Amino acid sequence: MLIVAKNFVYLQIVIVAGWLIFYYSLRTDKRTAIGAYPLIIMSALTVILFFSPAYIVMSAAFFLFPIVACRNRNQLLIVMLIGMLATPAFQTQLAAGGLWLFTWSLQSTLGLGGLVALLATRKDQATDRSALNISLVLFLTLVILIAARGSAISNWTRLITSLICTYGIPAYVIGVCIKSASGRQTLLTTLAGLGSMLGAVLAYESRVHWPLYVSLDDKYGFSGSGTVVKFRAGVMRAYGPMDESTNAGFTLVMMFAAALACGAIFRRGGFRYLVPAVIALGVAAPQSRGALIGAGVVILAYAFYRFGASGLGKASMVLAPLAAIYYARKSAAGTLANADAEGTSDYRSQLFTRGVQEFWHHPIAGDELGRVYARLEDLRQGEGIIDFVNTYLYFALAAGSIGLAVFCVVLFLPVGQLLGRRRALLSDPAAGAYAAFVFATLLACSVMLIFTSIQQRPMILLLALAGTAATIRLARGKPQGTRSSSPRSVGNLPVTEM
Repeated sequence: MLIVAKNFVYLQIVIVAGWLIFYYSLRTDKRTAIGAYPLIIMSALTVILFFSPAYIVMSAAFFLFPIVACRNRNQLLIVMLIGMLATPAFQTQLAAGGLWLFTWSLQSTLGLGGLVALLATRKDQATDRSALNISLVLFLTLVILIAARGSAISNWTRLITSLICTYGIPAYVIGVCIKSASGRQTLLTTLAGLGSMLGAVLAYESRVHWPLYVSLDDKYGFSGSGTVVKFRAGVMRAYGPMDESTNAGFTLVMMFAAALACGAIFRRGGFRYLVPAVIALGVAAPQSRGALIGAGVVILAYAFYRFGASGLGKASMVLAPLAAIYYARKSAAGTLANADAEGTSDYRSQLFTRGVQEFWHHPIAGDELGRVYARLEDLRQGEGIIDFVNTYLYFALAAGSIGLAVFCVVLFLPVGQLLGRRRALLSDPAAGAYAAFVFATLLACSVMLIFTSIQQRPMILLLALAGTAATIRLARGKPQGTRSSSPRSVGNLPVTEM
């Protein structure tokens, strides 16, 4: 208990420090509008995590929290984002009468509570038109078919229930909350503030080699869950509340994109770049090359969407020397320091080579995962797993060309929709900034998924964002080509009371 309390105190200090960096980087007239609600929610959930007497009590608290704490959908969105992205993904095995049902996560519990809260809160009058989230439907259909393949029909209900509760319900709740302009702005500011807090946490963990959340595994009996603290070049690969370091880097990239998109609410000068810089430290702390590449893609894609070819050229000129310095330092570090990274690259190369070989055995519809794993037994790692560190290859093997094409539609259909509406969306600065954020996030994640498997919790947010690509509506009554003159906007982005 003493270790848990000690970790909590240090964690809370770092969280508050990260929030203060965000808060005091805001323009003075925006601080009151944004308030401290995200910090309060982050702190409250941290208290629940560290001081619940038992796991079942913590689960009950996570279910009730959005119902009790949220008076409107903006507040519900904040709770869902923090609960999904900034709490450990504890999983339990649900059983009834000795019969195993499925794996259940803490975030699934939060999603159910969020669904109840969504039904209880009032709809924002200025919401976008309703439309089917094609990306979410296609993704759920794809993963359900893969999971059910080769399984008894009696098991299908359990699989469908598990996957809908894991991905469908949380993505639906978040998607509904961002159908309004105020919801989208709340999303951006929350992700930026949360990124500042998590960036500080990851940077601190990496600096002192101390995983602040690891004591929770022992507290709730998850010490055998497979959590491993990894080092690279003598430095801890920080992961904070995420499952592991790659997941942490993946998540921070999305928050980095949000910080760029809501930059107009920050003070002028260096303060405008302070929060993105803190989040960038968080992106670097896990030492995931995929995340670093993703951050670079965010900068390039965001600059292109907002400012066209000239913006892309300027961003490239900034990134080129940074990339050169990074690779020069890696080369100077020597073989011993880069041994772990080279081992990871070798495994990815072997996986791709063997995966392509297996793909051509069943190129149309793939094969049952059990048989795929059996044929790839030679790739089993020392951790006892065959790690599909290439999401596209995973879908190609499990569902063939058809499944791979469907997954590409999930990611790139929204990108095409945003490109098609680019000129119209940029006529409204608020809509244009959000669209650029979604565009950059989708492209960055599509690149990062080449280097990793599906990251469950970031994928929930990604699916929710994809559903808004075709439904973003310009400000009412504002002709295209004019700037918003709403008294509730600052810079070019509206800020709504929370």
